[in-house]
Amino acid sequence: MSSIAGRIALPVYGPYHMAKFALEAMSDTLRQEVAPDGVRVVVIEPGAVNTPIWDTVKETAQWVYSQVDQQKLARYQAMIDRIETTNQKAVQRAVPPEKVAKLIERVINKRRPRARYPVGFDGLIIARLAWMFPASWRDWVASKL
Repeated sequence: MSSIAGRIALPVYGPYHMAKFALEAMSDTLRQEVAPDGVRVVVIEPGAVNTPIWDTVKETAQWVYSQVDQQKLARYQAMIDRIETTNQKAVQRAVPPEKVAKLIERVINKRRPRARYPVGFDGLIIARLAWMFPASWRDWVASKL
């Protein structure tokens, strides 16, 4: 179980993206290593899912912001505000956890599963953006969020 955040990075979420990018790389390596034994490694990459994680993100961010020198934080405030607005929109479009569970069930029963399965509208869009467009374009889009 990974996240679409393992394919494209946004400001402010560096540690989360690093963990998910690492999980994607580990999954690729593991898939190649165990394929000769008939073992398949599949990555499920949900976008926004309607879980309590969004409350945790908000609470954690508020705590982190309270610990940072406010003058230094001011430099990033516009970026933080854009990301928080993006998160609020993501919560509104988040898929129910059952959608992810149903996909997992379908994938488990596939004879030849794909290596990756993005979940949700945002997951599908980000997967395409990450594949089709150069980093400079993705950076521009991220700056507009």
